[in-house]
Amino acid sequence: YLPPKQSPDQIVTTGAVVLDGTHAYVTSLTFSSDVVGGPWTRIDVVDVRKPSVPQRIGGVEWFQGRYGSVLAGHYLYGVRANEYGFPLFRDEYFITVFDVSNLGKPQRVADVKPDIHPGSLRVAGNYAYLADSHYGLRVFDITTPSSPWLRGGVPTGGAPSGLVLAGNYATVRILDTGTGMKATFLLRFRPVLL
Repeated sequence: YLPPKQSPDQIVTTGAVVLDGTHAYVTSLTFSSDVVGGPWTRIDVVDVRKPSVPQRIGGVEWFQGRYGSVLAGHYLYGVRANEYGFPLFRDEYFITVFDVSNLGKPQRVADVKPDIHPGSLRVAGNYAYLADSHYGLRVFDITTPSSPWLRGGVPTGGAPSGLVLAGNYATVRILDTGTGMKATFLLRFRPVLL
């Protein structure tokens, strides 16, 4: 599946792809010379029951920049960045929640702007876990998907990027320990909630 172009001069790149049985949620980034403020992101909902002939059945514009998304129930959680900061020209990061119960027309239900610098995002139960490259592991309560809030976290040092959840533990990959050393470390801990 290739996301559609709106004009011939556009460059479209595919980012995160989340599969849910018979459907895929494809995040794409569109660059165009006529777009003010940087690239635009969209999420396309694609019917993949016939893998050789995927069909787009819906989608939604998602503003600038993207980091990835994860599906939990009929909600799609994503982290996006206004990396060009238009009109303020500074980096801003958001956690965005879409209700995808109507596959043809996903609805944005939350757009939260916590003070984050995102890496990987994962969801388990009523919590979303975010590897924050300036802090460590952050934990958001998503019991009410339209109102996620920061519940707690664990500073890890370095610049966490990768994140894997297993049982009651989170494994965080650290790319830079803060000492100038470039290495990968795996930290296992049980997140402490406030």
